[in-house]
Amino acid sequence: MAAQRDTVMRQFPTPLVVGFDGSPASLCAAGAAVDIAERSGSKAHLVTVIRGGESERGGEGRARRMLRDYTTGLRATQRRLVTEGLRVGDAPTEIARVADEVDAGLIVVGASHRTGLAKLLLGSTVESLLQRVPCPLLILSGDRVAWPPDEVVIGDDATAEARQAGDLASEIGALYEAQVTLLEAMPMDGQIAEAASWMGSVRELFEDRLQDRADDVERACGSRPTVRLVDGAAARALMALVGGD
Repeated sequence: MAAQRDTVMRQFPTPLVVGFDGSPASLCAAGAAVDIAERSGSKAHLVTVIRGGESERGGEGRARRMLRDYTTGLRATQRRLVTEGLRVGDAPTEIARVADEVDAGLIVVGASHRTGLAKLLLGSTVESLLQRVPCPLLILSGDRVAWPPDEVVIGDDATAEARQAGDLASEIGALYEAQVTLLEAMPMDGQIAEAASWMGSVRELFEDRLQDRADDVERACGSRPTVRLVDGAAARALMALVGGD
């Protein structure tokens, strides 16, 4: 089993990039990224982005002091895991650019947790990042109880992107010995509803493929995930499972 696990866990170590602006949400994101880096033998790159006008008004000096104060506060062993950098420009563009430059395997950002998971992606920075990122994106609410995770939910839809994100999520789950749930949603559109007579066979195909995917996750985590096949929209099913609005 150990040999199989090594062949699957190929995502870490991998560079992590963190968007950092000193806010509670970004402090949570940075803490999680440094923790992942320490556990996985990776390195975290903290990136602060300011606009051009801020640089002229002394914003560059304040940003550099903020970055220095945060990294200085880390323990000596963690400090070696972290680099910091200041960029001028559009935050989503610059964060994505740094991720591309260091060949990051994961970007970590914080977002304001307004009224539940359904609102997490409303921030303009996060929404723009989703359109630009070259790798999986981990979004954390500005709440320290959000980390470390005791459960990891993996949404799967058989695409290469979902597999990459799922492999990474399963490894994070293994790092923290978290419970892992593998979920896939079967969309119930009009055509499928009309074909209800053969829905049983379609469901069996979905279930067989999901069990095969669970085999992969088991090799990565060392334990078999809970498997959930549900009807309806994937986003709604994920939010319902994790208790979002």
